Amino acid sequence: MNEDRIANHFSKAEFFLFINEQGEEVSRHANPVHKAHCAGKKDLLELLSCQHADRIVVRNIGKQMLGKLLAHRFAVFQTNCGRRDTVELANPEVAGLNTLTDAEQGRPSSNHDEKKKECSCRHNNKGAISKQERHHHKGGHNAHRGRGRCGQGESRGHHCCRNTPV
Repeated sequence: MNEDRIANHFSKAEFFLFINEQGEEVSRHANPVHKAHCAGKKDLLELLSCQHADRIVVRNIGKQMLGKLLAHRFAVFQTNCGRRDTVELANPEVAGLNTLTDAEQGRPSSNHDEKKKECSCRHNNKGAISKQERHHHKGGHNAHRGRGRCGQGESRGHHCCRNTPV
């Protein structure tokens, strides 16, 4: 979300709003991508899992992020309007949202070279970065590995409600 509307681009949203099946707000979280750049995308996936999200509503999303969401078995829906009522978004079929099922439905990234499998911050295909880039990334890609925040024994499949981030 950006203010009171669905952000134009998923990973550039100011915050993520999680709602339950009735469309009621469960929680809000700042977008971890804003401060951590590439490493923040992993944190974003972790946040979605920890909040037990199973459906995600976007306006626009890049191919790379869409592929990651789909690989993590999130249902991803696209809206063409940023101003949607959360009650309406609780049921994507009723809201007339488009289901995204393939990473190719996302937008090509201007920051990612498809041929070299690199992003603009010069990661190679093994995820290694230079010393200069570690400074840029405030700790590098590996800074958040091994830090599970969900707690032991939690899983996305076991929860009492379905939280949908918008």
